[in-house]
Amino acid sequence: MVAISEAVRMPLIEEQTVSDSLALGRRVVAKFPDLRFLNPGGELELKMRIPAATAVRIELPSTESLHLATVLIDADGVTDLVAATSRTTSSSWKDYDKTLASGILFDPGNRETAMHTRKEWQPWMQISFTDPVEISRIFIRNRDDGTSVRARGLQVLVQNDHGRWTTVYDGIRREREFAAAMNRAYGGLTARLDPVIGRLPAWIRPDLHRGAPAGILASKPQTNRLGGDLVRILTALYLRDYTGVARDSDLLDMSADQAAHFRALVNSNILAERELEWTSHGIRRSFRFWPRVEQEQYVSFAMGVVEALRDLNDCVCLGFGSVLAVVRDHTLIPHDDDLDILIGFTQDQASSLADGIALVRQCLIPKGYSVTGNLTAHQWVTKSGSSHKVDVFVGLFEGQAISWYPGKRGSLTREMMFPAKSMQFLGTECVVPREPEQYLEQVYGSTWSIPDSNFRHQWVRSEYADIAK
Repeated sequence: MVAISEAVRMPLIEEQTVSDSLALGRRVVAKFPDLRFLNPGGELELKMRIPAATAVRIELPSTESLHLATVLIDADGVTDLVAATSRTTSSSWKDYDKTLASGILFDPGNRETAMHTRKEWQPWMQISFTDPVEISRIFIRNRDDGTSVRARGLQVLVQNDHGRWTTVYDGIRREREFAAAMNRAYGGLTARLDPVIGRLPAWIRPDLHRGAPAGILASKPQTNRLGGDLVRILTALYLRDYTGVARDSDLLDMSADQAAHFRALVNSNILAERELEWTSHGIRRSFRFWPRVEQEQYVSFAMGVVEALRDLNDCVCLGFGSVLAVVRDHTLIPHDDDLDILIGFTQDQASSLADGIALVRQCLIPKGYSVTGNLTAHQWVTKSGSSHKVDVFVGLFEGQAISWYPGKRGSLTREMMFPAKSMQFLGTECVVPREPEQYLEQVYGSTWSIPDSNFRHQWVRSEYADIAK
């Protein structure tokens, strides 16, 4: 999406009721029901009349994986799509070639992934008919999880018996049409100020008139550059282009309460049905959307990483919000999306955070883990064949004091943290700081027992500059 210049900031939005919140945006979205195909289990129905069709091809225009649950084709005289067609794909991930051959793709009630290519440039699937048929309808059901968004830009083509391909659905064109419709609905990026302000939803109207003499705006209309920035953010959200949304929204000059209110509205009106949530981490599939079994598997994965790190030393435990989950909530925090692991090194093991990160990599990579991230004091840890990821934070003992960035330096002690305490959590024996309540009060303050979905660490990197490298 187009980034907002840091030199231009949105004036404070007004404090208003939200009865009409996203009404205008929803009216635009209602004219593009096909965009809901990108939701988990989203459905796309295409009606047409194409005689003498010999094949249907579904493809993506980018480097991505193509995966679908269902494809139904209404073709005259065809009662058994499995027998009447052959199915081929550009590639197959794992054993999905066998799944595709089984014909489950043509089961109207199927919601499991029935075909899956590798991640590649312009992946495709082609369904070819033994004899030419007349096609009147194509129905496609997306994969029923958060990866459904990978289908952005979906293209559907039909070939006739002369070899000519006709595009019956173009996801790229539809996105462009939607962006243009949003632009028109909100008055255009270069529209005069007053008409645009009248059409913006009440909860996001910029208070551009505050403090201006009444006659100035009336006699000297302005262009709505700032309103245009907001329209671009909303359009990107509707189109699932989340890159830069959180960063650009930070440039809208809102108070902390207003920003939280804005995110809450976006969550309830746009993201919830996609099993996503806008939190302090960005736009993620937060734990509130994870089934219990998935949560239990994730906690088990995290403790596997803890056990592996114990080859380095015993100063390893869960940290930050993960401790809140174990001690306060007794379940994964609904608005969170990952678990954090802390490891502490003495000076004879590591003299800098970079040294500590190197030790973590040397320990975990030979055990089959992937350790990535060009970060000050933590790394992202995953494992081949698993979608799970944990953050491993490195800390250094300075005498009896220790801390983990972004926490306040020197605010914790060895006695408070280790040896770690064991607690049962979601079916797994987990380890937390030795004095978990003291730890939580140091990190989150005296109100740590009260959930706060808008809490943010300060991230004062300068406090750790002398031990970073």
